[in-house]
Amino acid sequence: GPGRERGAAARPHAWTRRRRGGAGPCRGHRPLGMRRTPRRWSYFASPGGGRFPEFVPRAHFVFDKHPHWFIGHMSKGKTKIQQKLKDVDILLEVRDARAPFSSAQTDMTFGMADNKAQRLVVLNKADLVTPNVGLAARNLIEQAGTPCLLTTATLNKNLIKIKQFALDNCRAKFPRTLGVMLMVIGLPNTGKSTLINGLKSIAFATARHQGKESKLVHGVKRTEAKVQSEPGATRDVTFFQLSNMPRLYCYDTPGVSLLKKKNDPERNAKLALIKTMPDHMAGEVYLADYLLYRLNRDQMFAYVDELELPGPTDDVRCLTSHVAALLAHRK
Repeated sequence: GPGRERGAAARPHAWTRRRRGGAGPCRGHRPLGMRRTPRRWSYFASPGGGRFPEFVPRAHFVFDKHPHWFIGHMSKGKTKIQQKLKDVDILLEVRDARAPFSSAQTDMTFGMADNKAQRLVVLNKADLVTPNVGLAARNLIEQAGTPCLLTTATLNKNLIKIKQFALDNCRAKFPRTLGVMLMVIGLPNTGKSTLINGLKSIAFATARHQGKESKLVHGVKRTEAKVQSEPGATRDVTFFQLSNMPRLYCYDTPGVSLLKKKNDPERNAKLALIKTMPDHMAGEVYLADYLLYRLNRDQMFAYVDELELPGPTDDVRCLTSHVAALLAHRK
């Protein structure tokens, strides 16, 4: 009837659930701004205890894009890194803990067995993964024969262990007097510059605690590495002194993207999703669609509650329209 048509027209969006038999309207949708009805639609009982047992996610994702970002300063930076590497005692390869293997800078670390530098893999942004996931990734890397450390550079968490690792594993003859040279390398936006700033801030904070007689940062400049939320903030190899006693120095290097591999589009999508390149290189909707696919595939339905949805969906355009309407309503 007319009332029914008006009710249907009042819905801001039409939701669909993908089923093996096709897509159909998702029941339980409510217009934005209306008080939510009891959550019968959110939690369905199932033998496995999972949510939304009727929802069948996509079995495959169509990788029709190959996002890649490699600009001029990366090529120059890569050359300078290779030139400075002969002076380095400790090489810190900084990765993103959300993609501990996809974010490995394999192009620069491959074949480093002949180099004198001791390598330490730093899984940064560990606060963005669960402890079990982080520890599992660390164990796998260490089982392969490379020391690994979980850190959160923005919170200075576990950064002091990097200093201890450098002093314990340095191959220099007199590390505490002549100094230890470190270098951070990795993909763009993994937190290399933030890690250096964190190490310096810990040294200055320790010196303040020790008092005026402390020589920990005597003569050390407070200059910090440039940090931005967007990738590509560091464009040249720069040099910093971290502490005076012991003498620690570190090269900050620009993030260098991996060489383009068209035969591995999912790796490219993962790297774009953790922001090792600007979003527009892949497309915001494309990245949102891939993230939605991964969340549904792994049955991680927290986004349903967070975005006030009636249920999970595989339609990214419907999802983005709902989010836009939700934000407009909250304003």
